[in-house]
Amino acid sequence: MPKIKFASSLQEEMLWVEAGVGVCILDGRNSMRKNPSVRFLEIEQVSDPSLTLAWNIDNYNPMREIFTNNFIKN
Repeated sequence: MPKIKFASSLQEEMLWVEAGVGVCILDGRNSMRKNPSVRFLEIEQVSDPSLTLAWNIDNYNPMREIFTNNFIKN
């Protein structure tokens, strides 16, 4: 069961992702897009095309893959 935490700000959420602490859902027009260590995945099942998932590419937590696979369209 994944641990769910809510960040108190967008900046805090971005720091968690950059540190490899978790996965977040955020606006894809975020400045973090320029960070080569962060991976983005477009969420196709939502009506807002700017929503994306983001995580650190060095995050090897097995729950990260299970969570993100729920958003990948087969």
